[in-house]
Amino acid sequence: MILPPDDMERRLRKLPRMPLPAGLKDRVMATASLPPAAVTWRDRAWYSPSWRLAAAGALLAVLMLDHWSAGLTQAAVPGPGRFAVRDQEQVTRLGIELGMPPEQARSLASRVEFVPLTAREPRVKGVQEE
Repeated sequence: MILPPDDMERRLRKLPRMPLPAGLKDRVMATASLPPAAVTWRDRAWYSPSWRLAAAGALLAVLMLDHWSAGLTQAAVPGPGRFAVRDQEQVTRLGIELGMPPEQARSLASRVEFVPLTAREPRVKGVQEE
């Protein structure tokens, strides 16, 4: 909240400004000593080309080590397992036996996801499967 100026403030604002002595600025500047700007290690590292080159080399080394340790030099996508191939062949044969053209049966079998069946509870309560 800004209050309106009172009488004392109005009188102070109307006073003429006194000019500063001519040598005041020179005397103040002569006694003022500004310390030189301190250069930190972060500044030296950021603006140094050798530090930047070293950082890029270290990053490249870490990436190559990660690439090598992950085994990504081999095939990125593993081939299908033998059970998946067997199941796919069975679906293809079933489609051909049902009268589908072989190309359509192979296409259908390649799109099927084979979810492993889990053990289910017995349908009749009190009967245990062994």
